[in-house]
Amino acid sequence: MKNTLLFLIFVSFLPTLKAQETSPPRQVYFFLGVGFPIVKVRDLAHSPLKYHAWTPTLRLGHEDINGDYVSRVTLSAGFGGGTTRAKPKAEQNQSAFDVSYFQVNFTYYRLAGTFNTEGWNRYLGGALTFTVDMRNYNLPSNNLTGYQVNGSLNVGGFIQKKLSDDWRFNYEAFTPVVSYCIRPNYIGMAPSERGDFNIKNVLKSGRMVTFNKLFRFYNRFSFDQQINDHRQRRLFYAWDFHNNTVSKPLQSSSGGIGYESLFKM
Repeated sequence: MKNTLLFLIFVSFLPTLKAQETSPPRQVYFFLGVGFPIVKVRDLAHSPLKYHAWTPTLRLGHEDINGDYVSRVTLSAGFGGGTTRAKPKAEQNQSAFDVSYFQVNFTYYRLAGTFNTEGWNRYLGGALTFTVDMRNYNLPSNNLTGYQVNGSLNVGGFIQKKLSDDWRFNYEAFTPVVSYCIRPNYIGMAPSERGDFNIKNVLKSGRMVTFNKLFRFYNRFSFDQQINDHRQRRLFYAWDFHNNTVSKPLQSSSGGIGYESLFKM
C-alpha cells in the first residue's frame, strides 16, 4: 500500500516537472546604473542659439525577462551644465546652460512568434513614459527658464539575441502615439496665482497632442553579460530625440553610453 501511494504521488507530479523543464527560464532583476549622455537643445521660445551639456544620469528599476514577455520599470534622473556654440563667443559665465531632468518609463513587450533559445526573439508592445526637464539659460537677452512636461503612450519593439553562454544582445525602440504636453509659450515662468506657484494652472496649460506636435524616437542598444547565477552587468548606448512644436519649436537630443548592474530577485 505504501509503495502504491508513493508511485501515485510521483506520477501525479510528472506533468509539472515536465512543464518546468521545457519552460524558458524567468529572470527578474533589480538594476542600478549610470549614464553619460550629451544633451543638445534648441528652444526657440527662449533663444535662437543651440546649447549642449553633459548630464551624468542615475538609473534604477525593475526588469522581468522570460520567453513570453519583457517588462521594465525605469526611473532616471540627471543634471548637468554646458555652453552655447555662439560666435563670436559670449562673455564668460554669460553663455552657461544648466539642465536637469527626471523620467519614468514603463515598457511591456509580448513575444511575437515562438521563443528561440539560440536565435533572434522579437517582442512587440509599447511604453508609458513621463518626462520632466528644466533648463536655465543665462544670457541676459533670454528668458531664464525653460521647461517641458510630457506624458506619452508609445508603441515599440524589443529584439533579443543570445550571443554566447554569457552574452546577450538587446535592442529597444519606441515612439509616441498620443501625449499630454505642458510647455510655456514664450516666457519661462511657471503659471502662478497672485504671485504664488499654482499646480492647477500648470496642468491646465497642457494639451493633448499626437505625434505631429510631439515626435519622439527613443532607442537603445545593450549587451548583457552573465557574471553568476545572481548577477549580470550591462553596457548600453541610448539615443533619445524630441521635436516639440506645441508652442515655439523645441528640438533636443540626448545620446551616450552607460553601465548597469542587475541583481536577481
